[in-house]
Amino acid sequence: MFAFFPDNYAWTLACQAALGCGANINDIAHAIAPLQHGPVDPQEAQDLWWSNWNDAGDRLEGVAARYREQSHWLAARHSHRRAAAMYAFAERMLALDSPHKKATHARSIEALCASEEAAAQAGAAHRFRYLHFPYGQRELAGYLYAPKAEDGGRLPCAIALNGFDSTKEIAFLSGFAEAMAARGIAAFIIDQPGTGEALRLHGLPLEIESEHAAGAAYDFVIQDEAIDPDRVAIVGQSLGGYFAPRAAAMDARFAACVAWGGFYSMELYYQQANPDTESIPGAIEYALKAYGVETEQALMEKALKLTLAPVLDRLKVPFLCVHGANDQQTKPAHAERAVAAAVNAPDAQAHIFTQEEGAAEHCGLDNFTLVNGFMADWLAKKLG
Repeated sequence: MFAFFPDNYAWTLACQAALGCGANINDIAHAIAPLQHGPVDPQEAQDLWWSNWNDAGDRLEGVAARYREQSHWLAARHSHRRAAAMYAFAERMLALDSPHKKATHARSIEALCASEEAAAQAGAAHRFRYLHFPYGQRELAGYLYAPKAEDGGRLPCAIALNGFDSTKEIAFLSGFAEAMAARGIAAFIIDQPGTGEALRLHGLPLEIESEHAAGAAYDFVIQDEAIDPDRVAIVGQSLGGYFAPRAAAMDARFAACVAWGGFYSMELYYQQANPDTESIPGAIEYALKAYGVETEQALMEKALKLTLAPVLDRLKVPFLCVHGANDQQTKPAHAERAVAAAVNAPDAQAHIFTQEEGAAEHCGLDNFTLVNGFMADWLAKKLG
């Protein structure tokens, strides 16, 4: 992975992921240029990162508006999408209590939805919906992206869960939904508790029992007449490599499972963790809020409950774990141990992407197109 910031893994990771999510290299270059030799104070640097990326999003939204006035819908879609990516990675670097956090997150959602509305105006064949569904006394949100079913039939569907610090916007912008649609699979990408809207707007903390939110998403999405309830898979990115296999092990309605980056246990993660490869600034402070705890001791106690060891023998559907050979956050051992423990899955396999292939970094973010295509190809075979 090209080191945009050799001494700042979180910023390098964000730049690389933003590229994979449709941001233009020139937009990124202009946003980060003042930071190459900029302020050394962490708060000043964070503020400058946000303002530069946010300003780029605002500029691109202005460009998109001008294209819309001329009914240049595909050009408008492209500009909205670039804006959504810039907003998403402006927001990503902010602390949860930043006064800019919620507003920038909302701008990313608005730009993403505007891009898909422009696609519809241009005659896109797929169907896109930004949806909310009940979860206890609150609600969760997700994006449904569905191709047209052939001969009026019903579609298989992949429900996608986030990781520790990702959002449904980043997963969508990565091209996940379009890869699924290319193989005739609908995608329902959600913010489960502890992530995205669930955390930012509703204060819902991370849940060890991921089957609850995954099951609620299943209950909701199968109400769509185009979705086949017998062909719904669950996919989880990064820490979602724990959430998805657990959900599939505990809820037999899922027909297949993909770990988009393996995560066998937090204990294994701590054994191999490198403090220089934290994915966001202020990761501990963020984790306290995301996990819904007050102290680092409570955080450690809750985090160590994240383990697939007690449940993987209950996984009885096809299981794929994709992982990057050069993942600097979670090592390939997570994928290998998860697959080895899935002793009752009819087909459990790991694919470790090499640097020669690409997608060798965390969750394949150095080549989202490749890893999304691989997962879609595999799911198309398993879901029929």
